[in-house]
Amino acid sequence: MKRLKQFGIYIILIIALYVVTSFLACLYIANTYKNITNYEILANSPEITILESKGTYINGYVLGTVKNNTGSDITQKYIKIDFYNKSEHYMGTKDVKLSNFKTGETLEFKANFKYENIASYKVSFEDTPTILSENDSDYTTWYWFGAITGVVLFLYYVL
Repeated sequence: MKRLKQFGIYIILIIALYVVTSFLACLYIANTYKNITNYEILANSPEITILESKGTYINGYVLGTVKNNTGSDITQKYIKIDFYNKSEHYMGTKDVKLSNFKTGETLEFKANFKYENIASYKVSFEDTPTILSENDSDYTTWYWFGAITGVVLFLYYVL
């Protein structure tokens, strides 16, 4: 019975450690996001309003609204966001698709990006999506590669 009680205490300590580290990790990640206040909206119609834009060293997001003040319905259009670093070098583009956008309607959009050290961006409209440039890359492959490598190394040193 004493051993079972000790095992229960270990389980509780492990759960408490997990909760505390998860909470501290969330606080740390939330504090690494910095506001990106340097942006330019290159289109007057439809009307774009940026509500929030934040970035870290490696990623970020742009949150905003778009109002159809063109006087006609928009069947398909794209919000184009070009991202630049501190040296004003182009880092990449993200597109947000607008379809079946009624006159007078307001939509909220969010564009997530994975570019390093973004300091500014420009927002415009286009009829076709942007073809990905060399700077645009999908980090999913590298994420899984890192995760699998970490598990293999962990198992190697533990076993």
